[in-house]
Amino acid sequence: MVIKKRTYLFWVFLWCTFLLQAQRHLRTEVSFNKGSVYVGEPIEVSVTVYSSTWFTEGVDPGNIKINGAYTVYFRSLSTSKKFGNKLYAGVTLFFNVFPYNEENVEFPSLEFVVETPDEGNYVGVKRKVKTRAREIVVKPIPPGMDKNAWLVSSSMRVYDSWKGDLTKVKVGDVLVRNITMKVGGTISEFIPQIQFDSIEGISLYPKRSYLKNNKTKTAISAQRTDGTRYLFEKEGVYIIPEITVYWWNPRYSKLYKRVLKETKIEVAPNPDLGMLESVRKSLEATVEKESEEEKELLIFGFSLKQFLAIILVSIVTLFFGFKILRKAIKAVKAKKAAYEKSEAFFFNRFLKEKIYKNQQTEIYKWLGQLSLKEPSIEYFITIYGTKKLKEVFEINKSEENDFSKILALKLEWKKARKNFINSKKENSTTNSNWVNP
Repeated sequence: MVIKKRTYLFWVFLWCTFLLQAQRHLRTEVSFNKGSVYVGEPIEVSVTVYSSTWFTEGVDPGNIKINGAYTVYFRSLSTSKKFGNKLYAGVTLFFNVFPYNEENVEFPSLEFVVETPDEGNYVGVKRKVKTRAREIVVKPIPPGMDKNAWLVSSSMRVYDSWKGDLTKVKVGDVLVRNITMKVGGTISEFIPQIQFDSIEGISLYPKRSYLKNNKTKTAISAQRTDGTRYLFEKEGVYIIPEITVYWWNPRYSKLYKRVLKETKIEVAPNPDLGMLESVRKSLEATVEKESEEEKELLIFGFSLKQFLAIILVSIVTLFFGFKILRKAIKAVKAKKAAYEKSEAFFFNRFLKEKIYKNQQTEIYKWLGQLSLKEPSIEYFITIYGTKKLKEVFEINKSEENDFSKILALKLEWKKARKNFINSKKENSTTNSNWVNP
């Protein structure tokens, strides 16, 4: 019993040693481009897998989820590095991680599969690799900064646009204003919403915000557009106050700002004040509808109605696609079954055969499909044979039942078969089992 236990432990030790040797030529590294970041500031995380041989397939870490942060995958890049005196080939995966809380974030340990051969071999073997977890230090927002307006960005462009004539406004008119922010080095989720100041005598009806992310292989940027509708309820001169947008540039550790200047609007009286209530109700209904649409359940980026419509179309497409496929398969099977009963099938079997005895068997099977008066080699050659077939047949006629030299003339048999087919066409007596190859 003790001997068996020692033997078992020996084999376990041997297997573990083998696995260790197999994995030794793989190494991993996780590095950051910064020591710490603010909330919303991206930190570039580089995940590198090294092999002392090479990679026979691309490296795919799959989807990465990080508690307390958004993650954006950018690209992979081939690299190399020396460990000791040995040069390793590597693949680096680049991620941008955006913390959204004032708490440190853990970049988790990643486990994924790579394919690489053992040293001295060339056949790729799938293996699991695992990286170590690392902590991302998140700095608090600097004192005195408005947390609701906090934005970390490498660049910012802000502009507004108006819909309507600002020089000809009367009571009951509606002007639409959109403010667009194009921001570099961040994602749309971090761009603060523009706050429009309320003004006595003017009712504001907000528009649904528009958000968009743009990503290239090396950079990311975002866009946000906020808007509102101004309903002018009283005549007079109004000042639409200036709007200031701030952002923190991490490269220079400096706060920047952009100012949209104030706008002066003169509102003329309107004798038809009855329409004011109608416009107000219309705007309220529009805002309510946009709010409901914004709250509507999204599945994979689609509303519930859109998603159900896609599912329905997919089911119908699959149903008819399956019917067409099944019909096509039946047609192929029927064509194959017909072909396997045709003279072309038996003739091709004769052409492929190289052994003389089997050639004799196959050619008589073929001749049996032709409905000849006499299903023999001599009869077929006499009626349909080429000049060369007839010459060789006459030369070897004295050799009883030896057709080896005749059957070897495959090209001449093809020509003779063509003569037979043409003869059948001319006489319009093609057999019902006839299928041309």
